Amino acid sequence: MALKEKLSKNAYFFYYFILMQGIGSAIISGGIEFAIAYGMYHGRRRVKMWRFPHTMAGDLVVSLWVQVGLTWVLEEIFIGWDFCCGSACEFPHMDAICNYVKKKKALYWYCEVEYGMLPRERGPQGFKQYLKDLFLPERNMSRGHTKKYKLWLWLVRKAMRCLSWGLLLFIFFWPTTLGIMVAPGTKYGRHDYSYNSYPFPQVMKLIFGFVLGLICTPFTVAVVIIRNETYTRMVDSGELEEEWPSEAGFEGSPEERKQDQLLMPSESASVESKC
Repeated sequence: MALKEKLSKNAYFFYYFILMQGIGSAIISGGIEFAIAYGMYHGRRRVKMWRFPHTMAGDLVVSLWVQVGLTWVLEEIFIGWDFCCGSACEFPHMDAICNYVKKKKALYWYCEVEYGMLPRERGPQGFKQYLKDLFLPERNMSRGHTKKYKLWLWLVRKAMRCLSWGLLLFIFFWPTTLGIMVAPGTKYGRHDYSYNSYPFPQVMKLIFGFVLGLICTPFTVAVVIIRNETYTRMVDSGELEEEWPSEAGFEGSPEERKQDQLLMPSESASVESKC
């Protein structure tokens, strides 16, 4: 029996969303940032807040944007697949959340509801087909275009959302971090501060990565789950046309599409254990 079936809805939400995607992601992010900072700064004479080449302020900016972008791409892939397999959690008051997203045009656009996925029994039958519909969707503005155009459109859509979310984090998160860094720093010149090469930069990056992961990952996970839940409900109610099963997700000649469809059951069986 799957863990989701053993636990209550609220308990599984806590396990999946809070522990795995929140705290688990934060620990991994913090550990990666610690390792990167160790490689960058250990053995240097002094590390400065602003002055190149070893600038903590610049390092934090790059880390923030890279982490936001990578998190968004990875969660789009893996959380979306979890939803298709039925292993993603469901938020409390999901019906109210989905209805609210449908009514608010800005949220509807941001969550990309029309690019949502259906559960696997009605949607993609294998991981390969899932990736095809994720990156090369045959719907909305992507319909009828080349693979290259669809992929670029996917990147543009995600970049717009990453930039808006990253900008919000940058405005509130980065200045706060620099303000905290002033206290343990040693005044260097008129406007700069210096730090030892170990352990301050490593510990600072660990805390920075941990807190950023604790905020960034759950937000991205929530966007993906809410998108798919809203899309599924709108398909069920007839507000949106169901994209699966259809030939929209298959490209190539009719013979290739037929071959893909024949392969789907075996692909589905091969990923059964993962779901």
